[in-house]
Amino acid sequence: MRDPTERDREPPSESPDDPQDKRDWPEPADSDDRPPATGGLGGFAADSGLVYRRVGAYVIDSVLVGLAVVVLGVATGVINMDLIDSPALDPSLWLWTLVFEVLYRWSVQAAFGATLGKMALGLRLVAADGGPAGPLHILTREISLGAMLGAAQYVAQSTGFALLPALVQVVLVYVVIHRPDRRSLHDLTVQTRVIRVAPRDSDTPIRPV
Repeated sequence: MRDPTERDREPPSESPDDPQDKRDWPEPADSDDRPPATGGLGGFAADSGLVYRRVGAYVIDSVLVGLAVVVLGVATGVINMDLIDSPALDPSLWLWTLVFEVLYRWSVQAAFGATLGKMALGLRLVAADGGPAGPLHILTREISLGAMLGAAQYVAQSTGFALLPALVQVVLVYVVIHRPDRRSLHDLTVQTRVIRVAPRDSDTPIRPV
C-alpha cells in the first residue's frame, strides 16, 4: 500500500557534473558528418575529393589550352606542320603557351568565377571571405602561378633538367594536401581559395575548403 505521506515528486534535475553516460543526450542534427579539413595526410582523407577535383580541373584546362595553342600555332606558322615526321617548333612556343594560359585563366575566372575545368568538376574560385574574387586578385594569382611555372621551364631549358616543371607542379599539389585550408602557393599570394559548388538541382549548400 502506498504511503499517503509520500508525494509525487519530479525527478531531480541532472547536474552538469553528472557522468555523461547517465545523461540523455540528443542525437546530433548536423547533416554534414564529414570532419573538417585538417592539415597533413590525416586531413587529406576527409576531403580528398576536392584535391582530386583541383588536379583534374587543372589537367582539363591545360589540355584545352594546349589544343588552342596548337590550332593558333599552326594557323600563324609558329608550328610548321609541313615536316610531318618532325614538326618544326618555335623555341619560344612554351612562353606563348604560358602567356595564353594566364590570360585564359584570368579572363574566364574573372567573368564566371571558374575556368572550364573547374566548372566541369564543380569548383569555384572565391575571395578569402567567400565572396567573388576581384579581377585584379585573379590576375595576380594567375601571374604568380605562371611565374613559378615559367621560371621552372626556363631553368629546365637552361640546365637540361626537363623534370623541373613537373616537380614544381608536384610541390603545388603537396601544399594543397598539407594545408588545412587547401590553398596552394598561388592562392596565398592574394588569399583566394577554391570551394566545391553544389549541383544546381541539389539543395546541398556550397562546401568551402
